[in-house]
Amino acid sequence: MDTDLPLVAEVRVVWGEPDSGTRKVTVTSHEVVAVRATVGPVPYVAVVRAQYRPGRRAANARLAAATGSPSA
Repeated sequence: MDTDLPLVAEVRVVWGEPDSGTRKVTVTSHEVVAVRATVGPVPYVAVVRAQYRPGRRAANARLAAATGSPSA
């Protein structure tokens, strides 16, 4: 995934796995679907982006960026 995409860029996300991704008979068969999406800020609401306290995910991302390791 390209993390340097600009806001409002249009992307295509492929959702699902061929043959449902498993041989289990209890898993409902489904089709792989390509979904168009627009890149947006996270969190989506500006007030939340500006005023809420950073959480665990933000801390993990900062740690991963500083150490060069994948985030948890």
